[in-house]
Amino acid sequence: MNTYSINLNTATWETTEALLNLDKTFIGTPNYMGIRYFWSYDYRHYLRDASPYQRKRVHKKWIDEGLSFSSISQKHWNIIGEVLKKEVPILEVKK
Repeated sequence: MNTYSINLNTATWETTEALLNLDKTFIGTPNYMGIRYFWSYDYRHYLRDASPYQRKRVHKKWIDEGLSFSSISQKHWNIIGEVLKKEVPILEVKK
């Protein structure tokens, strides 16, 4: 198993931008690298600071569950909480 990783903290802006653009094309596929944002605005405070590994896990679980990357639901929140091991908001059920 290869353990090489890219440290984006030391990469040039051109390199980082190229990787962000590439990862954007992988959103919604198993090739997503965990670099680019893929979530709705509501999840920003949870996923923005997540590691690429955690982002990839959330992304994969959303795909496996057939969840939209542009919608908001308790199922989305529950997966985020499970992966990040954090408490997440409980959405009110509209009547």
